[in-house]
Amino acid sequence: MSLRGADLQRFYNHRIEAGISPNTIRRYHAIIHHALGAAVKRRKIAANPADEVELPKQVKHIARFFDAEQSRKLLQASKGTKLEPVVLIATCFGLRRGEILGLRWPCVDLQRGVLRVEGVIAKIGGKLVYKRPKTEASVRCLPIPHAVVEALKSLWQQQEENRKRRRYNHAWDDFVCVDAQGNILHPDYVTHAFPKLCAQCGLPEIRLHELRHTNISILLDRGASMKEVQEWAGHSRFSTTADTYAHVLAGSKNRLAQSIDSALLEPIG
Repeated sequence: MSLRGADLQRFYNHRIEAGISPNTIRRYHAIIHHALGAAVKRRKIAANPADEVELPKQVKHIARFFDAEQSRKLLQASKGTKLEPVVLIATCFGLRRGEILGLRWPCVDLQRGVLRVEGVIAKIGGKLVYKRPKTEASVRCLPIPHAVVEALKSLWQQQEENRKRRRYNHAWDDFVCVDAQGNILHPDYVTHAFPKLCAQCGLPEIRLHELRHTNISILLDRGASMKEVQEWAGHSRFSTTADTYAHVLAGSKNRLAQSIDSALLEPIG
């Protein structure tokens, strides 16, 4: 039985009726189209049936983020919880989920105050795997603020104590984001537990990835340039940074206009 474009269209329509978002449908399609394209190249099929379907329009996600006061509240609320290292790293460095979970102690130089992002935790075939990031731009070194150095030292010391337990899992000893038994935090757990932590401390329920937006928005608000933010965030293209965070610069531009107003245009005398 051959796969037809109408079959794919019915599948997409059924998933949309089940509540799957248009953006997710488009991701499905990209994977299916690529696989069928490979079949065409190998002459397994004559044409790509995925070319025949009509996709839903992409919906642009408007990222939400916390301000500095809300971020401090979240950091305080996370202390002593399994999510403490995740929230600390996401808020203070703006790392992606895979980068956070893939952060290893050998890449954290607490003496020099430098953190190196060089690997991610990914789910492959149902298993958690440590691997290199997708792009070279994602491999980067970031300075560690003094307060964060102290927080990471405390976390390291607590993990050193935990490692003395008889049934501790030493397979993930090099990794920063582990629980009290030594198990690395699962990406799915982090994704689902984070909004609950926000709600528990009276904050809006945002996604973990929006702590990345929070970090970068704070940097831009404090005067960082788009180029500096691109390197900090590990974006391979400047346009990604500019397109994602252009709205944040609106406030900065208003302040610039006010500076000109006060410097040049205030009534004299």
